[in-house]
Amino acid sequence: ALFGESGAGKTTILRMIAGLEVPDSGRIVVNEEVWFDSQKKINLIPSKRKIGFVFQDYALFPNMTVKENLTFALQKGDDPEIIDVLIETVGLKELINRYPSQLSGGQQQRVSIARVLAKKPKIIFADEPTGNLDKQTASEVIDVLFDYVHNDNKGMILVTHEKDIAYKCDSAYKLHNNKLEKLK
Repeated sequence: ALFGESGAGKTTILRMIAGLEVPDSGRIVVNEEVWFDSQKKINLIPSKRKIGFVFQDYALFPNMTVKENLTFALQKGDDPEIIDVLIETVGLKELINRYPSQLSGGQQQRVSIARVLAKKPKIIFADEPTGNLDKQTASEVIDVLFDYVHNDNKGMILVTHEKDIAYKCDSAYKLHNNKLEKLK
C-alpha cells in the first residue's frame, strides 16, 4: 500500500509504474522484467505490463450494461462464462442488465473491479478504490480485491489515504514530503 495525504504524489507514482505517465528518469523493474529504463530507452506500454487498473472514478462505459461492460474486458479466446462467475463474485447478479447510471457508487465500483479481474492481470493497481464509498461498502470492495490477490497469488499496489486499509496490506509505505517511509 502507498499511504499518504491528498496531493502527496501517490497516484502519480502508481501511474508511472502502470505506464500511464512517463518518469523523467530512472528504472521500473517488476518481477525482474524491466518496464521502464530512461537510459536504455525502454518504456513498455501499459498493455504489455499485464496490469489491471481500478480507478477511483469507476471508468465504466455509460452506454453499456453491467454485463456489456464486463464482456468488453474479455480478450479474444476468453471463455465468456467467466463473466457470470465474476458477477457472482462481486454480488451483482440481479443487476446485470442495468446501466452505470442506475447503480450506486459501490455497485459501480464492484463492476469496475470485476472488469479488471476479467483481464486476469498479474498485478492490480488500485487508486483509492474506496474513496467514494461508505465504510461498509468500502470494506466489501477491499475484501473482493484481497480475495483475488491472495487466492490467485497475484500482486496489488493499493493507493489510499486511509491508514486502516493500508495496514491490511502485506506491506505499507507512507509518502510524506517526497519521501517513502515503511510503515509495516
